[in-house]
Amino acid sequence: MKAFQNAALMQLRQEGKTVLQNVDRIDRIKITKDDSGKKHNSLVKHIDESIISRLQELYPEHHILSRQSGMHKSTLPIIEEQYTWVIDPLDGIDNLMAGIPVCAISIALYHDRECVMGIIYEPITDNVYTAMLGQGAFFDGRILRSRPIHPDNEALIGIYGEIPYSEMATSLQERSKQPLLCNQIRNIGCLSLSLAYQASGSFDYFYGRDLHFCSAAAGILILNEAKATVKQEKKTDLIIAKLSSTNAKNKR
Repeated sequence: MKAFQNAALMQLRQEGKTVLQNVDRIDRIKITKDDSGKKHNSLVKHIDESIISRLQELYPEHHILSRQSGMHKSTLPIIEEQYTWVIDPLDGIDNLMAGIPVCAISIALYHDRECVMGIIYEPITDNVYTAMLGQGAFFDGRILRSRPIHPDNEALIGIYGEIPYSEMATSLQERSKQPLLCNQIRNIGCLSLSLAYQASGSFDYFYGRDLHFCSAAAGILILNEAKATVKQEKKTDLIIAKLSSTNAKNKR
């Protein structure tokens, strides 16, 4: 499993260089629409194709599921142990296009239907969040444990997705004994990093709705391995209807 992680991280760092080359040249990134009206970003497309090409070269027997381009099934005969890579080539692309340097590339590896490895790579800062099933979570090589914030600080809540205000307020209020203020709520526009921040204790809580599975897969494993309390409800195989995460030791 470590070999899988090293290969994936090496590729993510390579793609990170591509992101950095475009940070100050957003004008070079092309936006197109297909026949259905869906927008396509040339930078996301390039990173997606690059990651998929490398994974297919290294592991031709594995499947790949991408948020950008969907499922890429192995053309080799099915073997007993089936692996599937799940990738979001550039979570937070809207931030990047607006000049906000908050984005991440995430990749998870599933063995059959169980997530066994996750990586969230932040190219602007070179920060890396990783986890392997049963082996803990790590931030830049250091053990990552979800922890409560200092009692003198106000709780910070990370949110993501199309959430009706009333539903969000009710859900968050159930988790806090104190009145919540708007300045406690953060939507950083990048789902994978939001989950990583909650795993590290930067956020007290996370709440999201209608989240894409490919963007959340690595973060959910990192949260679980960091000993956060994670609850989720599926809508479809690719959409998580609701996802909440709270620090296991948080008594607020």
